Amino acid sequence: SGLDHTVLKAGVIYGEGELPLLLCLDALARHRPLGGVPGLLRPTGRGDVESNHQVFHDLDVRARFDLEGVPLEGYDLEDPAAEPPRAILDEGSGPLVPYQFNVGCPFGCGFCNSFSRRTYRLRAPALVAADLTHAVREYGVHRFYMVNHLLNADPAHLRELVERLEAARLDMHWVDSCRVTGMSPELLRRLRRVGLS
Repeated sequence: SGLDHTVLKAGVIYGEGELPLLLCLDALARHRPLGGVPGLLRPTGRGDVESNHQVFHDLDVRARFDLEGVPLEGYDLEDPAAEPPRAILDEGSGPLVPYQFNVGCPFGCGFCNSFSRRTYRLRAPALVAADLTHAVREYGVHRFYMVNHLLNADPAHLRELVERLEAARLDMHWVDSCRVTGMSPELLRRLRRVGLS
């Protein structure tokens, strides 16, 4: 493929790896410097290691949510761990596709298994709405299982997201996790109208 595979064999990505690996491959393919790849450690050839200490990356850097080539018929609509198996999302039909637009949580609840150390990162509402619009209109996906840590940790972000989803008028259903704090009856009604179950 023309990539310098010795760089890949000698490099190590620490922290979250999905996006840094894609950025690394893109830089190699385009013959660009690797210094901007977050979390990449690699030998310099001078006996030391070059490091970009940025580990957490901006969720807006992620490419558009793309389902090209994904075997959507393979996405099970049931929760296989339940006895008897049950639907994760009862509404709509078709594949149930995972999607994530936030990582971490600013709260430190003792019962939660989020190990985010109170860091919280969000994908811009405009990009989330564009991703979901693309999935619905280009791939016919109408059901989403959001793998977010917390939907409503940032009220302004949630309000803008709801406004953008209302404007997009998507035929979709989705599930997510939230705290009851700040969830007014009006906000819950608006979320329900944009497909939240």
